[in-house]
Amino acid sequence: MQLAFYLEGAICNDMTTSPYWQLAKDWQMQKMGYTYSQAHIIWEQLKPIIIELTKDKAIELKARIEKANDINRSDQQTLF
Repeated sequence: MQLAFYLEGAICNDMTTSPYWQLAKDWQMQKMGYTYSQAHIIWEQLKPIIIELTKDKAIELKARIEKANDINRSDQQTLF
C-alpha cells in the first residue's frame, strides 16, 4: 500500500513535481529497502493485480454514486 501511495497517489491526484516530494519518496523507498527504480518495477507488477482485486468494489461504488445522482439530491447521505 505504501508503494501505491508514493507511486500512484501523486498521479491520481494530478500532483505537480516537487523536489520535496521526490526526496520524501526516495527516503520512504530506502526505508522499505528499495531504490526508486526497484519500487517502480514492483509497483508496475502489482498494479494490475490490485486493479483486478478491487474492480468489483469500484463498479459497486460507481453504481451507488450514479444512483445518488439520479435521485438528484445534494444530500451526501444518499451515498450511504
